Amino acid sequence: MKPPKFAYIRPASLDDACRILARAHDAGEEVKCLAGGQTLLPVLNLRLAEPRGLVDLSAIPDLSFIRREREALVVGAMTRHAEIEHSPVVAKCLPLLGHAAQAIAHMTVRNRGTMGGSLAHADPAAEWPLCTVALDARITLMSVRGNRQVAARDFFRGPLVTDIAPDEILTEIAFPLPRRPQSFGFQEFARRAGAFAIALAACTIEWDGDRIAAASIALGGVHDRPLFAADASAMLMGRAPDDELFRAAAKAAAAATSPVSDVHGSAAYRRHLAEVLTFRALRQAAARDTDHATSAPRPPRRVAKPVTESAAETQRIRFTLNGREVEAEVPVRRLLADFLRQDLGLVGTRIGCEHGVCGACTVLIDRESVRSCLTLAVQADGAEVTTLEGLGPDGAMHPLQQAFWDHHAMQCGYCISGILMTAWDLLDKKPDADEAAVRHALSGNLCRCTGYANMVRAVTAVAEGAKHEPA
Repeated sequence: MKPPKFAYIRPASLDDACRILARAHDAGEEVKCLAGGQTLLPVLNLRLAEPRGLVDLSAIPDLSFIRREREALVVGAMTRHAEIEHSPVVAKCLPLLGHAAQAIAHMTVRNRGTMGGSLAHADPAAEWPLCTVALDARITLMSVRGNRQVAARDFFRGPLVTDIAPDEILTEIAFPLPRRPQSFGFQEFARRAGAFAIALAACTIEWDGDRIAAASIALGGVHDRPLFAADASAMLMGRAPDDELFRAAAKAAAAATSPVSDVHGSAAYRRHLAEVLTFRALRQAAARDTDHATSAPRPPRRVAKPVTESAAETQRIRFTLNGREVEAEVPVRRLLADFLRQDLGLVGTRIGCEHGVCGACTVLIDRESVRSCLTLAVQADGAEVTTLEGLGPDGAMHPLQQAFWDHHAMQCGYCISGILMTAWDLLDKKPDADEAAVRHALSGNLCRCTGYANMVRAVTAVAEGAKHEPA
């Protein structure tokens, strides 16, 4: 499963990107914008789309930010899930966003995926479309014709269909800030942590003392688009919270859905989930203890250098790999996993599912774990890349590798390189991670041998050792 051929360009500005899209539209050619790539690359690898060109937005600095502007929290389209998850500004202004970010896939996906990319993809069961509808956000679209704003509740047209025109770029999302004290509820049901949601619900409640001054209920995975439950939300206004009221509102919200049956559940089951999750979300909001704790903000992100548009099928890239400089000419459609393993001989990078599910191909880019099967080699241009071979100093074993050896956490070994890289990222950000944090982080890497018990012991042992090291 490899991407089809395409032209590749990384423009330096929004104006340049808009001109490229306009030219392609006028010529009748399909061109896709590449944001984080965590949704687009699986689609390309599976050949579900074959665009003539990709416009990589990573060299445009104006698209990645989180800031408060008067009465709104504004998020740039290229802002990554992990940046929202750990943002103190988000935690203070709209903690629902930080809480929802934690439910998106796994750490390695959140490190690369972006809010704008998720909204443009418009999966009805995704977290960001749900949050934008629940919070009544406004989405800004830009083209050579100018800017326009669309309410999130009008933006989604159906499954994977939005109001974006072929020559437009989603640039930012503005979330209105509440004028009264606000609490939120967020509930998601999936087969396992990080998997696609079968159903999810989000709500906000603004308070006037002990009464509900305003409320918003939204549902995902149970309609052809994220659904704002207007009637159910209106039922709560001016009322005192209690379970009877919440059950009635949850029943009304579920009645407004139009779920479909699939391999994950029947329509009746999804409607039942909608009611149950809405009730739980309302009770969660009524408890008013839903502040989102955040860690230290992430360091500034590296901005990629622009790439001039070219008809060539290859691109020269230069980056740091395991501490040494590497320069090579690579096909623009070459996946980073294939480049590392096949071209450079670094066989510690495994290739498994090739659509971002198994985690065997996990490497570090700029000290953050990523799926190298969901990353083009050209996207590593100018970056610092670390593979399993570079984990320990001068070829020696890293403490994590030694711990895996000591705790017999290797088994067949195929998944271990990806798990080690994921564990390194976790401990780099949270050196004293407890067992719950370790289990959550490793849940994004599939292993068919061990049941994870020895791996968890190994990573936890390293974290315990870090706690006792002298400062």
